[in-house]
Amino acid sequence: MKKYLFLISILLFSISVNADLLTDLVSGKYNGKSSVAMTPLSNGLYAQLKGGIICSYDYTTGNVKDTLFNINTTKLMKLDTIEGFIMSDGGRWMLVYNNRHQIYRRSFEADYYIYDIERNELKPLTKDMPVREPLFSPNSRYIAFARKNNLFIHKLDFGTEVAVTTDGEQDKIINGATDWLYEEEFSATSIMAWSADSKQLLFVRFDEADVPQFTYQTMLGGLYPQSQTFKYPRAGENNSIVSVIAYDTYYKSLKKMQLNTSDDSYIVRLKPTHNPDQIAVFTLNRNQNRLEMWLANPKSTVCKLTYWEENKEGYVDYQNADALQFLADDSFIILNEQDGFRHVYLYSPTGLKQKQMTRGRFDVTQVYGYDQSNQTLYYQAAKNVPYEREIYVNRKGKDQCLTSTRGMNSAKFSSDYKYFVNTFNSVSIAPHIVVCNNAGKQLRVVEDNVTISQDFAALGLPEKEFTSIVTERGDTLYGWILYPVNFNHSKQYPMVQIQYSGPGSQLVYNRWRKDWEYFLSQQGYVVVCFDGRGTDCRGRDFRQQTYMNIGPREAQDQVSVAQYFAKQPFVDGSRIAIWGWSFGGYMSILAMSQPQHVFKCGIAIAPVTDFRLYDTGYTERFMRRPQENISGYNDCDLTIKAEQLKGRLLIVHGVADDNVHVQNTMQYIEALIEADKQFDMQIYPDDNHFLKKGNHYSHVYHRMIDFLKSNL
Repeated sequence: MKKYLFLISILLFSISVNADLLTDLVSGKYNGKSSVAMTPLSNGLYAQLKGGIICSYDYTTGNVKDTLFNINTTKLMKLDTIEGFIMSDGGRWMLVYNNRHQIYRRSFEADYYIYDIERNELKPLTKDMPVREPLFSPNSRYIAFARKNNLFIHKLDFGTEVAVTTDGEQDKIINGATDWLYEEEFSATSIMAWSADSKQLLFVRFDEADVPQFTYQTMLGGLYPQSQTFKYPRAGENNSIVSVIAYDTYYKSLKKMQLNTSDDSYIVRLKPTHNPDQIAVFTLNRNQNRLEMWLANPKSTVCKLTYWEENKEGYVDYQNADALQFLADDSFIILNEQDGFRHVYLYSPTGLKQKQMTRGRFDVTQVYGYDQSNQTLYYQAAKNVPYEREIYVNRKGKDQCLTSTRGMNSAKFSSDYKYFVNTFNSVSIAPHIVVCNNAGKQLRVVEDNVTISQDFAALGLPEKEFTSIVTERGDTLYGWILYPVNFNHSKQYPMVQIQYSGPGSQLVYNRWRKDWEYFLSQQGYVVVCFDGRGTDCRGRDFRQQTYMNIGPREAQDQVSVAQYFAKQPFVDGSRIAIWGWSFGGYMSILAMSQPQHVFKCGIAIAPVTDFRLYDTGYTERFMRRPQENISGYNDCDLTIKAEQLKGRLLIVHGVADDNVHVQNTMQYIEALIEADKQFDMQIYPDDNHFLKKGNHYSHVYHRMIDFLKSNL
């Protein structure tokens, strides 16, 4: 009996250790510190918040140059805590904030306070808080901000406040902030810009009165369910009608810019120029295959079309506009894909192409800036392989790589381009944050995560190996493989296939991210991950192969990956599973619904099951409207394919998902029921797309492990 009790105690201990490892991995315990909030200042220094004190620091030494804000010594009023800050261009004023409340994925409102650095005086930005999206004017005399769908300006010279708009109304008119769609699909929580002389404020006004509403219910915390309603335009439905409005700070007048665009166009960015009579307005047509830059005169309201990028056989990436930089004479640099890859171009002030600044069969992934005095361009690219990033300098037409470590390199430059903070990592190197000069020489280490590296190494887990395969169609796909602990080539193992597969996305990176795949390897699974057709950093043609028909090609690629590994002697081809979240959840189900029966089971978290149920901004970018692409939408409608599902499926969804609505899952499981298909299901009450409420995130991973052990 004692012998059996001893064995049972060892088994329970082993289960506990394994469960703890899974929890540690999905909680990010071994991911380390991957960023440091270092705000570049106009004087070539940087600012940083540490424990209620904001100081300016020297890049080369990290030494404090000056104390800008001390929560313990402010005059007029005191705060218990601050959560962040915003600096004015002139360096005299600062906004600090606390009581941050998240709204959607990116947006938040908070209590903001104005701090006068010269006088050490702190006071509220406004009497009626919280507010959103504060923006200093270039001359640091005004602060624009949004509150309750209206836009306001605080005048720092007099400490007064003026209402720019008064027509803001819930579910009808938004001024100063953006609607749900723009935040989710155009990464914009506010679209505003001051003129160079600070006399005009341009902003985008949203009229969402005719946008259909979506309602979901929360079930916890009361006797009756509570309804949450917001504007959500599904594919083919009405978007907000947007317009650009100019506010004159002297005359207090509002004028609408005369943009020659259709009513259903998007206005995705406003960018100031050096000319006070010109502000750049970026528009995108409804089908998102033409991006235009208009130079708008806020006084006359006249807008001149100056630059455009068009793709008649695909879509244009709106994020190319984020690379825009106006030079001293208002010539500008910008990204586009006119030669088939994403590169940097220089244009004259009137929009004539001057030269292509980067060249090659690779994609530029970020533009850090152009130092006109030295004719020097700094940028990030995926030159070596799609799953890595390097930082480059282009001096007078000649490229030089500033980073020597293979993996992911990401820079943040000082305002004078003399220094940059590089965050680099790989599957074998925990995030290192270092300060370098603009020749790439490392000056000091800010963070090396050495303890995290040692703690993870002590677990004795295997490491990912990068590889590629060629499908039967001749396409090369890049990916990684993670072998089981104590791998034996003569044994056969079950395999779990991880993917996301969404257009323009990537999941395969040479980066330090220790997630649940390492637990799977410890449990005896081979784990693989491959990016299929339609994914990023392989040029425009590869990225846009799935245009108008997202899903079928990507699903075939995932089937091809499974078939390839099923032929390997170390994989049991009868025990392969596929898993994904969001688009990856959709892809898991679609791959299990192909004619080839290669997946024994699969897991889909928060899947889109019919893209008619998803939003306009994302879906129409790749599919156009259902009214003009019926066959494409039918091809990616999983409810039509319910009878084709092969293998056991676990489908998971949060009931309060504002992004991919639980209606997707409900419609699909109804189709499964009618097709007499059995399935497993996990619902999370009152949680959104990311399942981060309470213990939900850890719980869903334990649920998936149980499912795999039972079905694989």
